[in-house]
Amino acid sequence: MLAVSWDTIRLFLHVLAATIWVGGQLVLAALVPILRKGGVAVEAARRFNQVAWVAFAVLVATGIWNVAAVSNMSPSYRTTLIVKLVIVVISGVTAALHIRSRTAKGRAIYGALTGLSALGALFLGVLLAGLTSEAKRRRVGQHEIVDEGKPPCVMTPSRWSGTAARPWSRFPAVSASRTWTSSGTGCWP
Repeated sequence: MLAVSWDTIRLFLHVLAATIWVGGQLVLAALVPILRKGGVAVEAARRFNQVAWVAFAVLVATGIWNVAAVSNMSPSYRTTLIVKLVIVVISGVTAALHIRSRTAKGRAIYGALTGLSALGALFLGVLLAGLTSEAKRRRVGQHEIVDEGKPPCVMTPSRWSGTAARPWSRFPAVSASRTWTSSGTGCWP
């Protein structure tokens, strides 16, 4: 089993909160016609708001934590992050306006803007996660292997033989042999 780190916990909480904030809005929007017929739409929306605003607060807190955890932001990453932050603010503001709206038209407009901006923020979050992964792959390079947060193991051409050339073979279920040509460089235990 892979090790659990603070990064894992941070990302789990961020994704969980995004699931509630974005997914909850989509589900509630789909249920509104039925909830109106049953006369419970307002009650359902109030109850959802109690959960959704907590999720939004967790999103903001873990988002700040995510930004603090990223080192050496590229210009494209920084730009994407700023756009995401603006869209997150729009999502929060339009959600608040949706709650305070007294007309059906206002609720419809602000509800749509909230949902669209929440989806936009979700998309940009996935894009940022991809940029982070891509940057890690570039930093690691073609001839390096990173093993679960341990320092990179630089593979030189003279060491591209045996098990080290096939990282997947380090799992006993795949290969019982653990031989490679390195001389104790600490690539694998």
